[in-house]
Amino acid sequence: MEGHYLPAKNIGSALKITLPSSSFMPLKCRTVASTPLRYPTMWASALVLPKLENITSILKGTAVFQCIVAGAQPLSVSWIKDEKILDDDEHHHITFENSVATLKLINVDLSHRGRYTCQSLTCVTNCHFYTLYTLEPAQIIEKAKSLKVTERDPVTLECTVAGTPELRIRCLCHENTVSLEIANLELADSANYTCSVSNVAGNDSCSAVLTVKEPPSFLVKPPSQQAIPDSTVEFKATLKGTPPFTVKWFKEDLELVSGPTCFIGIEGSTGFLTLYSVDTSRSGHYTCNVSNDVGSDSCTTTLVVTGVHSFLLCCSLLVYFLSFFFPKHTSVIFDMLSSEFPTLCLQPTVFWLFLSSFHY
Repeated sequence: MEGHYLPAKNIGSALKITLPSSSFMPLKCRTVASTPLRYPTMWASALVLPKLENITSILKGTAVFQCIVAGAQPLSVSWIKDEKILDDDEHHHITFENSVATLKLINVDLSHRGRYTCQSLTCVTNCHFYTLYTLEPAQIIEKAKSLKVTERDPVTLECTVAGTPELRIRCLCHENTVSLEIANLELADSANYTCSVSNVAGNDSCSAVLTVKEPPSFLVKPPSQQAIPDSTVEFKATLKGTPPFTVKWFKEDLELVSGPTCFIGIEGSTGFLTLYSVDTSRSGHYTCNVSNDVGSDSCTTTLVVTGVHSFLLCCSLLVYFLSFFFPKHTSVIFDMLSSEFPTLCLQPTVFWLFLSSFHY
């Protein structure tokens, strides 16, 4: 600014004061003297300098504003947010020391954003304005949830983010919703997925576990079996899929239950059915049904229990036929037949008995 000439009493001259336009506002001053003075005494109105810059702060951080106030003593300064005068409290720390007016905002939140004014109470026209911008750190306000889904099904993991733009996100984003889509799930997609978001003010991340469940199936199906009366039969099936499994066994359409005549169990990935003391009534079709919480599967096998009387009849006919050729030895075979017959292994035993009789 250019210099201002101010009148002086009792001095036949004028006083010229020149101030740099970049730092000061217009100065009003006066001189008072009852007797002639070599130099006039001045009391200047308060000056606020330099001009304040706009301040940017991070949420929950601090913001500090300072300005130099110069002028005639005593000086008094106030801080104003929008139209409200601020008081020194737990959120606003106000000091005025060595001509420096300071306002410190503690634990800044979004409500602190606005226009602030540093004003000298000595001269209400002497004030400066600035705006506080609050940066909200990038954060995830709704985290993705862990999911358990079936193989080959589509899945979407979503989370909601917030923060001051520009947000940098490592996943697909639709406005403030981050989503990760997998169209055709495979077992290899089971993993811990992490979404991260960041901006200049901070960063945040969240994780979700995706578990792809496999429906049950049979790696090895139980083979059909033949048995003799009073023997024990066991069917085994090797399972594939995501445990835990639920295994049920049926004879025809009747569900079997563990008890004195049978036992149903599962060890690891093997399901089994044990039948005790079988007889011809236990012959038939047996079905194994396995399930988990995403599917089920079943397979059928057959049990044939050979009747005792039918087998004895066959053995008797064989011995009777042999008696025509070896009449001396057939009596030995009949004497030993009843004691040697408990299982299907009897048939080779009969031949052994028959051959051994030639040594007598």
